[in-house]
Order: sequence, then C-alpha cells, then structure tokens
Amino acid sequence: MRPAVKVELRNCKESYETDTKNIYRTHDDLPIEQFLRECSLYDHDSVEWKELKQLIREAQRSQSRVAESSLYEPLCRIIQAIFDYFDEWQDLHPRWVKDTHNNPMDHKEETDVLYFIQNEEGEPLTSVTAKTAPDLSIMGGGPYLSGREIDVDTPQYAHCISPLEVKTEATLNKASRTSPESLYRQCFIQQPHRRYVPTVVLTESRAHVHVYDRSGVLRLTPSIDIHADAVAFVRTIIGISTVFGGSKKNNEFDAPFDYNVQWVADTDYPQIQIYNQWTSEKDDKESDSEDFDGSSEASDWDSEAPEKESEGSEEEEEEPDDSGEEPNGSYAGLEHEESDAEIEHSGGEPANPTVQLSDALYQDPEYDCSTTTFLTLNLYDVTNMRFVRRTVTGRGTVCWDAVDAETGQAVLIKDSWRYSRRIAEWKLLMQTKDMDGVGQMIAFEDRSQSSIVHFRHFICYGFPRSYSHNRIFSRIVLQAYGQSIRHFDSKLHLLYAFRDAVAGHRNLWMSGILHRDVSIDNVLLGQDGSKEGNRGVLIDFDMAIKVDRIRKPSQHLIRTGTRAFQSIAVLNARVFEGVPPPQDHLDDLESFLYILAWICLKHNGPHSRSMSPEFLDDWESPKGHVCSAVKTQFLIQPTTMLQQYFNNEIFKTLLKALAGMCYKHYLEKVTISSEQEAPPTLIDVHKKAQATHHDAFLRCIDEAIEKQQKEKEDWVRPPVTPPAKSVQRGYSKKSGLHKVTRGGNSKNKRRGDHSDDDDGPGPSKRSKASAE
Repeated sequence: MRPAVKVELRNCKESYETDTKNIYRTHDDLPIEQFLRECSLYDHDSVEWKELKQLIREAQRSQSRVAESSLYEPLCRIIQAIFDYFDEWQDLHPRWVKDTHNNPMDHKEETDVLYFIQNEEGEPLTSVTAKTAPDLSIMGGGPYLSGREIDVDTPQYAHCISPLEVKTEATLNKASRTSPESLYRQCFIQQPHRRYVPTVVLTESRAHVHVYDRSGVLRLTPSIDIHADAVAFVRTIIGISTVFGGSKKNNEFDAPFDYNVQWVADTDYPQIQIYNQWTSEKDDKESDSEDFDGSSEASDWDSEAPEKESEGSEEEEEEPDDSGEEPNGSYAGLEHEESDAEIEHSGGEPANPTVQLSDALYQDPEYDCSTTTFLTLNLYDVTNMRFVRRTVTGRGTVCWDAVDAETGQAVLIKDSWRYSRRIAEWKLLMQTKDMDGVGQMIAFEDRSQSSIVHFRHFICYGFPRSYSHNRIFSRIVLQAYGQSIRHFDSKLHLLYAFRDAVAGHRNLWMSGILHRDVSIDNVLLGQDGSKEGNRGVLIDFDMAIKVDRIRKPSQHLIRTGTRAFQSIAVLNARVFEGVPPPQDHLDDLESFLYILAWICLKHNGPHSRSMSPEFLDDWESPKGHVCSAVKTQFLIQPTTMLQQYFNNEIFKTLLKALAGMCYKHYLEKVTISSEQEAPPTLIDVHKKAQATHHDAFLRCIDEAIEKQQKEKEDWVRPPVTPPAKSVQRGYSKKSGLHKVTRGGNSKNKRRGDHSDDDDGPGPSKRSKASAE
C-alpha cells in the first residue's frame, strides 16, 4: 500500500518553522534537567549522549560512515531510560520501546482487494503490502489502548503509540525525512480512536519531528540537536509517547487518542462515553422552526463560510478511500470532499428570498464540553467494528456497532472529521428528525477542542489558529438499522426497501436538502417489522447540502459521490457546453437506479454470492469518460445481462422505465446547457421541479411492487449467524486491572488491547471519486 499512500499524501505535506522550545512545551514542568544530570547514558558536561557520540568518533577515525543498524540499540536504551525515569514520576500508562526493524507487524487489509489510486497522469497505481516494520516502536497498554494482554515479543500496530524511523546523517535526505506513510496509516486503521500520530525520524545527531493527522503531514523545522538540545529531545520523546495529553495536567483534549473510548479488562471492544449535546431544549428549538416550503425569507446556511473568494482561487480537496466487498474490490478511487472554495457562501442578497431555514442551525456554536454543565452522559458498549476508513487524510470515518449500556438499545456510532467550513452532519440530522426513510439521530457530540489546529498548537506552541485546512471531530449516535440493501431477503423485500429509501430522498429534497452520495451502502434495510416508509432508509449526510446555497459557476465542475453510482452528468461535467448545470436531485435519482441495477446484475437471489460482470468494472473506472460511456449504454439497454433471478418482466419493466427517465433527464440537461448562457441555480431547479420527478420514479416502483405482490413469494430467510459474544463489564476508570508489573510470571505480558476483530470490518463503504 505504500505507493498508494504516498499519492494520497503528496499534496498534504507542509513544514512549519518554530523554535525547539515550543515543541511539546506543555511538558516543560518535568524535571528534565535533573534527569540529564542523573542519567548514566548522558554526559551533562560534554552535552552528549555517550554511545551515540562514540559511534560518531569511531566513524570519523576510520573515515567511514555510521551504520544505521548500530543506532538501534543505543537509541532504544536512551528512550527506555526516559520512560523508566518519567513513568515513575508521572504515574502514566505503561509504555516501552522495542527494536522492530527486523520484526514486521501485520497490516489490516482485505486480502482479496487490490487497491489502486490515480497517479498524476490519471493512471491507476496499485500496491498491496501485508507487513511493515518500523525501525523502532514505542508500544503501550492500558485502558486507552486495549483490554487484552499483550505479548511484548509480538508487536502489533494496535498497541503502537508511535512508530519511529532511524536514519544516519549521511543517508538522510529531504525525501527520507518523513517515514514510510504506511506505518501511520496502519495506526489509524488498527486504532480507530486515533486522533493523530506524532513521531520523529532519528539520526545519530538529530530528531526530525512530524505529525500525521487528518489534514496531512506537518514537519517541524529546524530539527532538534539531540545532544546540545537534549532537553527539547527528551521533552519530545515524552510528548510523542504520551497517550493522555500533557504531563500531570492530563489534558484529554490534546491526547493523540480519544479519551472517551476506553477498554475494560478482558474485553475485545471498548466502551464509548458521549456527552450528548442534543438536549430536549435544543430539540424543541429545532422542531419549532418552519419547514422548507418556499414560503418565507432565506438565510445563509453555512454561517462559518468564508468571505467570497475571487475567481480562480478554488482548491479541490481529494480524499483517497479504501475499498471493500461492494461494489467492487478492484477500485479504491478518489473520494472528493469539498474544499473551502466549494462550500457555498452568500455575498450580498440571499440566493432566494422565498426560503427560510432554521436560524438555530446557523447560530449554534461548537460546544465546549469541558465547561458545559447541562450535557447528559451516555455510555455505550461496542459490539463490533462496522467500518474504518483506510486512509490517513480526510474524514477518517469510523462506525461502531454498539448498545446503550443502560437500556440495551442497539445503535450505530459514527465518528468523522469534517472540513471546518462544512456544515456539520448533526445539524442536518436535527432538521430531519422523525422524517420517514431517513436515518434518525439519537445523540451527538461536537467539540471545537477536538480539531487539527488544536492538536497542532498543543504539539507546537504558536502554530496558527487560522489554519485553512482545519478539520473538526464529531461523533453522532444513530438508530440501528439493517444491513445494506444488497442483503435483501426476497424480491418484495428489495422493492420495499428501495421504494422507501427513494421516498426518504423525496422527503429530504422537499425539506431543502440534497444528499449527493446515494450509494449501495448508504441505503439500508429497515428494522424488522418496520412500517411503510421505513422499510428502507437513506443514511450518511457527509456530502449533503442545502439547496439554497450560493455557488460560483466554476464550482459546478466540482462533483461528489461514489464512483460506481455517480450519474452521467456528474461524471461528464466538463463535456457540457459552457458552464455545466448544478448537481441536483436528478443525479441522485439516477444513482438510485444504479443501486437497483447493481443488485440485479450481480446477485442471483437473496444472500447469493456477488457475481462480477466484466462491464461493471468500468462503472468504477477512475476515468470519468470511460465510466460515463458504459453507463450511457446501460441506460439505453438496461435489461441485458440481468441475473436469472431478476430476469423477469416485473424487473425488466421497472429498469426500462427508470432508465428511460434518467436518460431523458440527462439529454434535457445537455440541451439546457447548450441553449442557456448561465445554468439554473440549484434553488431554481428545486422551485421548478418540486416532487415531480420523485413521484414519477415512485409510481414505477409502486407498480412493480403491486405486480410482485401477486406473484408467489420467494422469501428466503437470512443465514443463521452465531449469537454475539456476551460482554462482561466491570467498568471503573481507576481500576487497577490495567496495571503492569515487571518480572514474575507475567514478565512478557502487559495488559493491553486486542486488535480489531480478526474478520476485519463489516460491509465497507464504497470507493469514492470526484468526476474528472
């Protein structure tokens, strides 16, 4: 995976110049000078680490170079001496350093998946790596890392606090000052509650400090002279190896791990505590706001948006994504996420004086949970890792299956890092409360302290608060639903779920929200026994927007969605004459068609193994023109190569009707683009269309349902699954269960984490892509 990760981070690297005294200055209250005077490895008078300087002198005498392999042991001894001294003084979590240059650690990948990302020429770049070996690894245990014992002789990324790389001054060059990115990618994958990964590249003389986070890689310059500036070096080693914030201060908001995620001893999955910011008072405030009905005054949706930028200042932000079982393991494309420039903002008059939205959604601040007293604490027991986004940068989405520790209610917890100027997903979910066909939120937590700029400022005092690529962490709790719609139990089950999800999209559209990422894993089966309207639900509002936002014409080229389900107009934005029309509800309806088609072309019945018709590979092509060409052919002939299970008049009639509508709408867009100087705005499209197209779509589905109800049903019960493991909890944050002692029968065991479930994550989200 290493080449692919390099591509991911190639435009996300930056340097920041600072004084070394500003690096981890929160630890300046530690007796570091005293340690250096007392440490037998350091000569305080000569200001040098004895073994390292001896290696330098020997190399000079022999007119040779210091060998990298000769640095591992002395560096390990120095780092361990720091831990031994300050662990006793600080009474922190267990941590130790291990030479792992010859001890590769397993990657967590889907072994049947071939990942690829585009290179600069737009060609696929492939790579799969099973193991990597950091030169040195700072390992740890305790409730913030794991709930199982750790074999110290078998290091795992799940227990790695910081992977370190070792070079020599002679071999170090600009390119190698950053470590192999795949090391840090694995930390994020195998430690899903990771906020950032701090590390150093060490030589016999210097330490180069780096921080990997959801915004990319930050390199601090100049490097630290580990001999003459040993105080800064020791302070940095303490900083990068600290799990829980600053020394003695225990500032949980600065920690590289989420302090709200903790393991109880002898459990595989953690508990998550959430300070719920959705209070009954806030709920009432939101529900009192008027619905989007085109009858009142407009207001600016995104109050955090910047001032309007000049033309040509747009900056597209591409987010590489992983791949899973569906739609096809062969592609992990580029998931586009809107940049500052794409996020619409109004300048002057509102876009449409007939639209009113909830003022509360603009005015709510990012809450400071450390000072707010009215929040309620909810505790959840995690039962499964549903999904972990397998990239370093971007939203870093993590989904946990869990149950409420008090009520036993099943929930889905979603963590993500949104771009600071994007509207928070929870704000949209507040507006869709009790809306049929749409996933429902139970609780949320959103903290401005949990942001990239906050972490970077903690690591390097003085880092600018106005950082333009900032991301903010949020956690939402959703009602638990079924699996992806591809796990249908019968034809009627599939049609019911499909119909209600489309109706849910209609409800969103009529309330003034456009989803923009309709895909097979964002349409879920409803809970057992769900009534009409909720037999299928639409989830994931990361890419959703309000229809009344203002955007510059050039920004119509910026498109979002999951590649396999993107519409032809989205894929072909640049082929329109002049400025292309906005991405709208018709593009989402076309995405719904591709979901149904995907199932009919790949699944020969309920719970059947996924087939892979060759032409479907092109639906995920990184080249937009290839993808759009094969989809155009499908719209013209939508019933060729259907699986036998779906090769009947009911489904063929439905597919032909929906495909005919989608193709007609695409041709109309092309005509409008060629005849008009300026395309219509999204709000203009909304005012004109209303629910007309949705209703036509739904009539076709309802006709298919009516016909299918008259057929002999082919109900197939889902395969029996083993019951979930019982989780015994004896929760106590201050429990001594995680303490580690040296020596005795447990000398090679430390209390720590069990890696993520061995079967890997459940149904993955799909590879995302921006249209070319």
